[in-house]
Amino acid sequence: MGANERIRRRRRDRAEHQPRIRRRPEPPSDLFDLVLVDEAHHRPAATWKRLLDHFTEARRILFTATPFRQDQREIKGRLIFTYDLRGAFEDEVFGQIRYRPVTSSTRQSADEAIAIATEQQFDRDREAGLQ
Repeated sequence: MGANERIRRRRRDRAEHQPRIRRRPEPPSDLFDLVLVDEAHHRPAATWKRLLDHFTEARRILFTATPFRQDQREIKGRLIFTYDLRGAFEDEVFGQIRYRPVTSSTRQSADEAIAIATEQQFDRDREAGLQ
């Protein structure tokens, strides 16, 4: 049985953006009739574009909670559902939102400062009996 036949016999397969350790055979372009993509805001990246362009006959459904990229690159597609922050707040999906500014020291990055502040807040919430 060839590599393409083994791929076709699988019930499902997945693609992950990771460096390849060993060369895998390229799957047939008609392998899937539906491709579901999470974290679709990465769609404009060359690696994801190459993957999605390979499956030319497949329908594609892309999911993202981050529909706008910092680099302003467009995420092409038709929006079929949106759930804005106001709707989530009105539906009581989350509690009260408090803005808490975080500043970094000279020995830590902004990301590290945010991670530390977040962990401290989680600890305070846990101590208060919140989950």
